[in-house]
Amino acid sequence: MLNAKQLTFYLVYVLSIQLMLVFAGCASGLYAPNMQNVPLFQEKNEIRINAAYGITDADNAVELQLAYAPTANIGIQANALLHGYSFYLPKFNNFDVFFGEIGAGYYRPFGNNKHWVFETYGLLGLGQAFPEFSYYKEGYKQYGKFSLQPAIGFTAKGFDAALSARASYLLNDVAWKRIDENSDEYGKYYKSNSFLIEPAITLRGGWKYVKLQTQLGASIGGEKGMDSHANIGICVLLNKKGVKK
Repeated sequence: MLNAKQLTFYLVYVLSIQLMLVFAGCASGLYAPNMQNVPLFQEKNEIRINAAYGITDADNAVELQLAYAPTANIGIQANALLHGYSFYLPKFNNFDVFFGEIGAGYYRPFGNNKHWVFETYGLLGLGQAFPEFSYYKEGYKQYGKFSLQPAIGFTAKGFDAALSARASYLLNDVAWKRIDENSDEYGKYYKSNSFLIEPAITLRGGWKYVKLQTQLGASIGGEKGMDSHANIGICVLLNKKGVKK
């Protein structure tokens, strides 16, 4: 079992890697990758609540997630993302995205004391973006996302770790580009359907029922080519009757 000093070291190490990757990331489409909900359930009636703040290349994000295990092997989840951008590009002032998704899936604990968990979730999401241009009228664009998210992880009293890989099909992602090659003006839209691979690593440390959580993820494919996201927040474990005994 990791002690407090070891846990602090690993969290600081991962956050340092996140910050380096964040500043290397890019963002060119209206799609904003959300944090992956990896509950790592061990038994029926468990509930996980996540609240996180994300930082990606000149933006900010607030995320709320809820997951519940109604049976010994079935889990459901609901996730929400509010993403605000502040780009320093000509003619482009502000950008906000709201994204919500729901999903259901299968989980199975295994190994000694069932500390290891395999899980996979199918997810359906809808996003809406509100771009604002200084020389263009305000508007909004919508996009949909279908995802399959398998994960494997380790969960214990004071520490959780998980690797996940979300495969997503994105409908009607919208991006902007230069009006022409010789212009510095942005704002010409185009739509695309694209397939994304989104790996992520999730670490939690603290107490049995309340843990500090951090996640580093990447979104590979689509109009962006590659984007990264990082966040830090709180994860709470409950059951239907309150705190797990």
